[in-house]
Amino acid sequence: MSGRDAAGGLVGGVRRIAVLRANAIGDYLLSVPALDAIKRAYPGARLTLLGTAWHAAFLTGRPGPVDDVVALPPITGVSTSEPGHPVPAGLMEELRARGFDLAVQIHGGGRYSNPFVRGLGAGVTAGMRAPGAEELDRWVPYTDYHHETLRFLQVAALVGGVADGLEARVAVTGADRAELARVLGEVPAGLVAVHPGANDPRRRWPVERFAEVADMTGRPVVVTGRQEEKDLVMGVVESMRRPATPVVGALGLGGLAALHERCDLLIANDTGPRHLAAAVGTPTVAVYWCGNLVTYGPLSRTAHRPLTSWTTACPRCGARGVEPGAVRCAHEESWVRDVSVEMVAEQALDLLAGPLGGMTMTDRAVIDQLQQAIEEAFSGRDRVAMREVYAHASEHVNLPADLLAHLNELPEGAYSRPEVIEAINEVIVRRGEQESLGLLRVPRQARPVEETAEAERAVRDEAPLEQLNPASLPPDDEDPDIMR
Repeated sequence: MSGRDAAGGLVGGVRRIAVLRANAIGDYLLSVPALDAIKRAYPGARLTLLGTAWHAAFLTGRPGPVDDVVALPPITGVSTSEPGHPVPAGLMEELRARGFDLAVQIHGGGRYSNPFVRGLGAGVTAGMRAPGAEELDRWVPYTDYHHETLRFLQVAALVGGVADGLEARVAVTGADRAELARVLGEVPAGLVAVHPGANDPRRRWPVERFAEVADMTGRPVVVTGRQEEKDLVMGVVESMRRPATPVVGALGLGGLAALHERCDLLIANDTGPRHLAAAVGTPTVAVYWCGNLVTYGPLSRTAHRPLTSWTTACPRCGARGVEPGAVRCAHEESWVRDVSVEMVAEQALDLLAGPLGGMTMTDRAVIDQLQQAIEEAFSGRDRVAMREVYAHASEHVNLPADLLAHLNELPEGAYSRPEVIEAINEVIVRRGEQESLGLLRVPRQARPVEETAEAERAVRDEAPLEQLNPASLPPDDEDPDIMR
């Protein structure tokens, strides 16, 4: 079976899967539903993400669909947008030696990535193809203005993957929370985060407008950014009438995830931290340029409210920006200034005042905390008594009494991990709380990366906030979005 829109179906005998997705945090999170779908289709296979050093640092030891990460060196069109980086000698031989049975490309249009994936020597390849790119065994067309998550789920379907949700979820670990505590200490209740940065200046909403909305919330506020975004962060802090806490380049991705977990809301531009906040269950309000909203925006509106700028041309020279393949002009004025303070404030205050039909931030966070407590209780063990799970959750994780009651309702006895999760999920469904809490899932533990010294250092030191935003052009540059 091969060719365009080849009928999706499971590939037989798959034990090792390679997936290429080697770009920034927001790009990775948009691909998580597809990664989950592939992993569910092949639960006994080992899924290796072909990514970069920050993927290794962030995903090692974190429950999720990725079992291990190969941190690729800079390769033009594959792991960097910079020209002049060919595939290093010997790398493809090393990757082929891993014996991948299935290789999946959810990276881009395929001009660079498809030859790379074909070179892995897998029995079956699947992915996307823009006009002029090499074909894979199974492929779907790479088209303009198609949401990335839906695009990747089409690829997952080519190899038998079935979607089980459209929004990414990321587990926050004990190490993440410890990092947050080291940097910020005790985080106040009711916190609102503001992230005024974006890699492309055209996607930045004015800092004084962020400040005005932040003041209107009446909540404690933290303003985050990369080291090179210090001026933006301080611009918000200094424009506010009320005090706010600046956090500039001080947290890795894990620490930032833990911070977002503790927040009632994130107000941001279209950028990686918005995706990260959403993935840990935090409501978001974000300012989007219309073209980017189509491709990268949130797919639900209950907890995530995008405010859309309909500017279609450069505010200075009038150069058009919505047509696929439009050439970027040299100007960097904001294209999102037509979004007003009132528009953003209305959505922010609505989420803070009427939290999802009575669901509080605690409701959204506790299911992840319980998942973590179960993982810690089962560390190195196949079966655990229910009273031990209850004791571990009550003593080591900040779970409220009503959630601990879920555990207390379960009969005694020794449980396997899937049995514990199934039993707790049955209680949640019986109590009618699956919509507010969600359900537990069986996590898969990622394994340490051993490919390169660079990756080992990244695992030890963790990726800094500088990794949050994508390059100005995607590595596989058939992407029609000119504003990321």
